[in-house]
Amino acid sequence: MPIRSLAAAPRRRSRRCARRWCKPGVLPLPTRSRYQREVTRRGGLLIAAWLLGCGGTEEPSLEASNPTFIADTSGLAWGWDCSDEEGYCRLSAPVAHWSGLGCVAPDLGYIFFFPGYLQLCLSCGTPAATPVNDCRYVACAVDDDCPQMTFYVRPWTYECVNNLCMSRESPEEPVSGANAENLCIAEWPRDSTTWFSEEYLALTMDLTEVCPDDAEPCEVPEECWPPARYTHPDPPHWDEDDEVVAFEP
Repeated sequence: MPIRSLAAAPRRRSRRCARRWCKPGVLPLPTRSRYQREVTRRGGLLIAAWLLGCGGTEEPSLEASNPTFIADTSGLAWGWDCSDEEGYCRLSAPVAHWSGLGCVAPDLGYIFFFPGYLQLCLSCGTPAATPVNDCRYVACAVDDDCPQMTFYVRPWTYECVNNLCMSRESPEEPVSGANAENLCIAEWPRDSTTWFSEEYLALTMDLTEVCPDDAEPCEVPEECWPPARYTHPDPPHWDEDDEVVAFEP
């Protein structure tokens, strides 16, 4: 419908305008009132603003959408550099972070477990052999603390849920035998969850009784995560003497 019909113009002029619209390549150019010109001007501005809003919005860069460091629930901070020109993020940390595992470079390794709550697991040699007790959830105080794994074949985006980074692509995980141990050792240093730790072995025995089934919801002891007192740690400041390893993406 021509814009002129919105301006309460005389019916005769409106019909003539309508006939002109029907002719290919001919636009109606009748004499317009000040009100009609204002309606046309405002309509053009609205259309231009709409086009600019749709075409001018750009997704934030990988570096802009990621933090500069991440932290796990045990309190360790890790460098997280997403400025790589090829579009990847690089994890870095002092070798001392692996001290509880009893391995040294070049056997140091790590692996992320993406679905549900994001886990950062350390490894010595073969990442596939990483046990649960060497994994910790990635902690957060706000959404911006969580890394965004959008550079993988299947992208994962994260938000802060219960002070843990939870993937938006997965439903929230109920507490069950599958994740009860991770929640209960969340704040424990990794060197305290070795197979030789009596406290750790006692915990696993207790959880076997209260959370025997990986698929069934259960209740864990009150001291397990999430603690309401959690605040995000300060960015990592490593000493010059620290041996830092940076992993290739």
